[in-house]
Amino acid sequence: MGQEEEMERVSAKIARTILQFANSRLDAGSTTFHMDHLVAYVKMRVTGVAPDSASRILRDLRQKKRLDYKILSRRNSHYQLKSVGERMAPT
Repeated sequence: MGQEEEMERVSAKIARTILQFANSRLDAGSTTFHMDHLVAYVKMRVTGVAPDSASRILRDLRQKKRLDYKILSRRNSHYQLKSVGERMAPT
């Protein structure tokens, strides 16, 4: 497997893990999170993750409309989930 294929495989795994994190937050009724919690969740489940990968892929998932969130505080890296796929966050 080439380097580019390996990067795509890892990115897909990180994306699935981020969606799992988001769905677990919705299941718990807790729609807010800090980026460091997401990064820790991803690092525990995916090996060899670069420090900025989770935030980059989170933005990519939003652009692809696979999830949506609102930035509550850019300074504190605080986010609120609005939806994951077809699932809407409770209001």
